Amino acid sequence: MSEQQNQQHEKPDGNWQGAIIDVAAQAAQHFAHQEQREKHEATWRKVRRAIFMGLAVGGFLTYWMFVRSLAGSSVEGDPTTDAVALIPVQGEIANSTRASADKVLAMLDRACDNKKVKYIVLDIDSPGGSPTEAERMVSGLNQCRAKSGKPIYSIIGQIGASASYMVAVHTDRIYAGRYSVVGSIGAIMRYIDASEAASKLGLTEHVFRSGALKGGVSPWSKTSPEDAALNTELVRQMGQGFVDDVIATRGKRLHASRDVISSGRIWTSAEALDMGLIDGVAVLEDLKGTEFKGLKITKYDSRAPVSRYLGLDETFHSILSDALQPRFQ
Repeated sequence: MSEQQNQQHEKPDGNWQGAIIDVAAQAAQHFAHQEQREKHEATWRKVRRAIFMGLAVGGFLTYWMFVRSLAGSSVEGDPTTDAVALIPVQGEIANSTRASADKVLAMLDRACDNKKVKYIVLDIDSPGGSPTEAERMVSGLNQCRAKSGKPIYSIIGQIGASASYMVAVHTDRIYAGRYSVVGSIGAIMRYIDASEAASKLGLTEHVFRSGALKGGVSPWSKTSPEDAALNTELVRQMGQGFVDDVIATRGKRLHASRDVISSGRIWTSAEALDMGLIDGVAVLEDLKGTEFKGLKITKYDSRAPVSRYLGLDETFHSILSDALQPRFQ
């Protein structure tokens, strides 16, 4: 057989072996890709499972806190040992705020009825607010004192002014920190006069009254002399009533004239002490080592548990305070 014929016979054997190698390589590549896909799918299964578990746990915790907020108490549990009840009066005093009369009085009643509570302390940090809400708090303080005989103190934080000082003045003792400000005794009414802006826009307010003073002032119309005189008299009477209250409750402890007290300004704690508006310069930690020594401090809280756990109230209050309230730094 010739050499050419031998080569022709050998050639199919070479093609067969190459084909086997190609098939094996393709099979290996297929299995490698399949293994990679399976690993990728396994990883995503774990990720999806983790996300699902996280959502499930988060949903359960949210539901649990929501149920607790509905069923839970509005204040901390009653102390089982001799304690000082610390009741916050913080932020603006107004209906539906954290410092509303409803919320403060609910905490006050709880502390007043608890025999383990030996002192009640109002933790005040407020620029003031509604005098009617403050009046309700004062009535609650007087009822608690008459019923239980417990000493009721006020400790002023950053500020204790206007309606918050109106409440504090009806406690047995008032303390303020070295950097606290106190005062703003009086009354104020303010509104925006947008009548000129309205006029430029071609807007005119037409008012029909049954009497000359019916309805009061409006931001869209110039204030009449009659309305101005009435509002001035109302503010004067309310302010003088506040001053009368301070003089009656502080009594011989006051060392300032009526004109000074009714000026409406705020004072540092040192100035307030000299004037007799407060009884001492101290913070809670100072009193822990003296009058409250050996007593547990029980902090009452009017917020729903879900709000306390998530810190929603602090976040909102911080944003609002930064935007609206003056700060001393």
